[in-house]
Amino acid sequence: MLPGPTLLKACPHCSRHFLVPTLTSGNTFGAIQYSDGKTVAPMLPEMPRFHLCRDCGKPFWISEAPELGRTDELSGELPRDLQTARVPSADEYLEALQKGLARGEEEERTLRLGWWWAVNDPERALRAQEAPPPRPEGWEVELSRLTGLLDRDDPTHRLFLGEMARQQGRFEEAVQLLSESVPEGLQPAARGLLALVEKRSRRVEPLPRPN
Repeated sequence: MLPGPTLLKACPHCSRHFLVPTLTSGNTFGAIQYSDGKTVAPMLPEMPRFHLCRDCGKPFWISEAPELGRTDELSGELPRDLQTARVPSADEYLEALQKGLARGEEEERTLRLGWWWAVNDPERALRAQEAPPPRPEGWEVELSRLTGLLDRDDPTHRLFLGEMARQQGRFEEAVQLLSESVPEGLQPAARGLLALVEKRSRRVEPLPRPN
């Protein structure tokens, strides 16, 4: 992993400045794919895609924020209270949705998937004998909104749907979804999810690495 320059950007709503870290390069060495579809790669960390402005409170996509320069090229001292964009929390994903960041189905699906993965993140570091934390209040309602944005005819979406059914304890439905045909590249994930269903697990777990 090679960190890139830190960008100075401005909120497109109120012009408040903030910092954005970047990567010059990375790789998937040591990456772990989890049952919910998220891949965690130590050498390719997740980067923030949207930001909630500290001043005006409005969310926006970082790619659409004006770039003012790079910190290694700017002369003079930068204000000490500059906020640095970071990967949002589950609550921040919901706040961005409530404030209208999603302008269509694709962006809403992106945000709701991000919310789901953020909700699941506390389970990723747990040992097998440790009990997972309780789901947040309203979790199943928000999850149903995500399922409404997924297409069963899309093989990747179908694995998501199967995993959501498994996490909610609807194991027969999960088996039906995960037993349908998928492309060769998704077959190891489908088999791994079915193995979790077979042992009646509702936890988010790493999937076996393909041989």
